Amino acid sequence: MTQRPAPDTDGNYGRLQAIDLNTKKTLWTTRQHAPMTTAVLATAGGLIFAGSYDREFAAFNEQTGERLWRVPLASLPSASPITYAANGKQYIAVMSGDPSLGSASIGATVPDILTPKSGGSQVTVFEVP
Repeated sequence: MTQRPAPDTDGNYGRLQAIDLNTKKTLWTTRQHAPMTTAVLATAGGLIFAGSYDREFAAFNEQTGERLWRVPLASLPSASPITYAANGKQYIAVMSGDPSLGSASIGATVPDILTPKSGGSQVTVFEVP
């Protein structure tokens, strides 16, 4: 399976959208060059977390879609992020590792983004302030 960019594309393949389920209207859209490679995690504190093909894991504002924070990971974020609490603190965890079959095919779409061929797997945990 190989993906290729459409001839009339603007080069932004990653998209994060908020949709009002009552009105079915798009509230906001955030676009970026790197396609998303994880599911999206929304928290009760108004944050949204997602990972992308450029090995970044990021937090977004749920009201505006503004990227608030991002961090590069050693490997491709490849699983759904989770949140949990321990000792009164909230944490976000995400797994990264070798590309899945689906995300491995993204490379043809964005050949300018280099990803490690094999870096093993890891779980990275962040404390939410």
